[in-house]
Amino acid sequence: AHHPLTAASGTMGAGFSSSGGLEIPEETGSLLASFAGPATRAHSDPLWASLLASCDDAPLASIDPRRLERALRPTCVALCRHNRKTSHLTTLLLHAARLLRAVRADQAETPTRAVNAVVFATALLKHLVEFGDDGAFARACASPPAEGGSTH
Repeated sequence: AHHPLTAASGTMGAGFSSSGGLEIPEETGSLLASFAGPATRAHSDPLWASLLASCDDAPLASIDPRRLERALRPTCVALCRHNRKTSHLTTLLLHAARLLRAVRADQAETPTRAVNAVVFATALLKHLVEFGDDGAFARACASPPAEGGSTH
C-alpha cells in the first residue's frame, strides 16, 4: 500500500513501502547518487535544478523526519565521504538560500521547492553533525561552493 504522498515517477515524492520505509524512485536515486558521489558538479550544473525539482510533487516536511533520514542515510554517508572534495553540501545550501530569497510572504501557493530544499539540507546537516568525524561539520561549513557558486 502506498501513502498518498507517492508522486509521479521520477520525483523525490517518497512513497511508503509495506515495510514502513520510504520508496525513492529510481531517477531520484540516481540524482542523489550523483549529488553525493565523488564527481564535483559546478554550481550551474543541471544536476542541481533536477535534484531540487525532483520533489516538487511531495512536501518532504510532511514525512516523518526519522523515516526520511533512514531513506537518505546512503546519500548522507556518501556525501560525508566525498564532500571535502566536491563541496556539494555548500553548493546545495546556496541553491536552498536562492530558493528561500525568492519566497514572498504574500504568495498564495506554498513554496514547496524551497521548503523541500531546507528539509533535505537539514537531514544532511543532521547526519554530518551526528556521524561525521570531529572536523567534518567545520570543514563542510568552511568549504567554498562548487565552481561558479557564490556565498554572496
